[in-house]
Amino acid sequence: MARPLFLFLPGAFGSMGSDIREGVAAALPGTELTFHEFVPSGMLAQEIRDGAPADLSVSANTRFMNELHDAGFVPKPAYLAGNRLCIIVNPDHAERITALADLTDPDVTLVTPQSQTDPCGQYVVQLFERAGLTTTMDAKRNAGTLMHSRGSGDLPGYLLDGRAQAGIFYHSETIALGNRVVTIELPTELDLRDQIQFTIGAVRRNGSLHPHAQQVVDWFLGPDGQQLLARHGFLPARALP
Repeated sequence: MARPLFLFLPGAFGSMGSDIREGVAAALPGTELTFHEFVPSGMLAQEIRDGAPADLSVSANTRFMNELHDAGFVPKPAYLAGNRLCIIVNPDHAERITALADLTDPDVTLVTPQSQTDPCGQYVVQLFERAGLTTTMDAKRNAGTLMHSRGSGDLPGYLLDGRAQAGIFYHSETIALGNRVVTIELPTELDLRDQIQFTIGAVRRNGSLHPHAQQVVDWFLGPDGQQLLARHGFLPARALP
């Protein structure tokens, strides 16, 4: 019997572990899954480069996956899914914060993922550039009213415990939050759906692939995996420029 398959998935997958486990068990009986902590893609990629025992990895961008491919860890990366950004608001502040422009108020405390290792934070930086808000948000950061979470996975906690009034992260992650937050849609030209691209690949461990790794990758890329991602708010993958 093959050892458990060790999955390295980013924070956007944090609420999906049970559904992934059930879906793979139904399609590939006998395939046991183990999940690494759901942390930013850059952290996962660095751990893999440092020798962590990964068998399958997902990155929320193409950059970190391409780096793993170039270093020989992921022989066959593939596009997995898209996503989009949105604003979430603590319900106590829902009347005051209804659009992107309201986040520029000096009295509004905002949280976004850090951009060093989290692609979501990098996409938010692009959002601010597109909206012409880079200087304004730099000023908020200097004033202490723009904070950064470790990743998208721990970002909602800033709203739920009152540290922040609003946040920006992946729309897919709002589904698990339900009515604990108010979701504000961004205009299509600003929600970065044209740039956000999750990628997937089986990872070589000690020079070889887990015997079931590519099968699980294919399950994610096939109809059952894609339907699961769609139910959790992901968008279809597409080739990017």
